[in-house]
Amino acid sequence: MTPYEPLLGKLAPRWFNEVTATDALRVLLDEGTLREAFLGFVGALASTDLTAVRSFERERVIADGRIDLEGVDVQGRPRLVIEAKFAHGMSVEQLLKYRAHQRGERNIGEAVPGVLLLLVPASRLEPARAIMKVLRDTDAASGPDAAPISAVAASWEDCLGALEATAADPRSGPVSLAADVAQLQALCASLASWIAPLTEVPEDETWEYLRVILEQVRQRVPQRAQGPIQK
Repeated sequence: MTPYEPLLGKLAPRWFNEVTATDALRVLLDEGTLREAFLGFVGALASTDLTAVRSFERERVIADGRIDLEGVDVQGRPRLVIEAKFAHGMSVEQLLKYRAHQRGERNIGEAVPGVLLLLVPASRLEPARAIMKVLRDTDAASGPDAAPISAVAASWEDCLGALEATAADPRSGPVSLAADVAQLQALCASLASWIAPLTEVPEDETWEYLRVILEQVRQRVPQRAQGPIQK
């Protein structure tokens, strides 16, 4: 029997994107127990204490872009900066700018530890880890006086798994934190199902891969939106 797919998972291909998923994650992190679980998971991954984070801000505009999620302490300092991705490109340059912002927001002379997290689907985790290793290598070369910022990558699946374990309750019903986490898991699973990097497809299979992807797009786009491709 095919496993049941929650409603948001079914709607995701037509109506949702990574902005929706990131917004939903921020809403879940407003809940103290889920925030604690998330910070514990990321903190363990980065070997950094993130208990000072008190709240999350969404899409903070800075000079060099817009930060997806920013976990701040009581003084408003960004202890955790999150760049959330599904299909969009990842670059060292973008994350270097975010790290510079994170350091620039610290009190002068105070080495406040922090974490820069690249959040991606499991299928993109290895490339994400490689990018964050470059950041760690460049940070090591910047000298011991720089404020410590751990650059790590994690998957949406693992992060939401940590929330699921915390929200799980035998008494959970259709209106509960557990149900909310399950809906976001379904949404993210649907969005992640579209991702299969071309670099992982053998060259002699590339065109067949693209044909299959285009057929999936054709099936998911509402009939009224379909028409001849304009050249």
